[in-house]
Amino acid sequence: MSVAEYSELVETLLSSQQDPVIYQRLADAFNKLTASSTPPTLDRKQKMAFLKSLEEFMANVGGLLCVK
Repeated sequence: MSVAEYSELVETLLSSQQDPVIYQRLADAFNKLTASSTPPTLDRKQKMAFLKSLEEFMANVGGLLCVK
């Protein structure tokens, strides 16, 4: 997935949010998730840092992303 595709996916997800509190929480979580991984590389250290950020992201907003 390219950076442009990822950005488009995030924008689509955010634009579908009706609640401004959830929108802001998701936006902050996505910004934090990608802050340390730009530009992406394949080195082990960066992969491990991204996985840690992803775990934190899921812990913080995973419930908001569940669709019933």
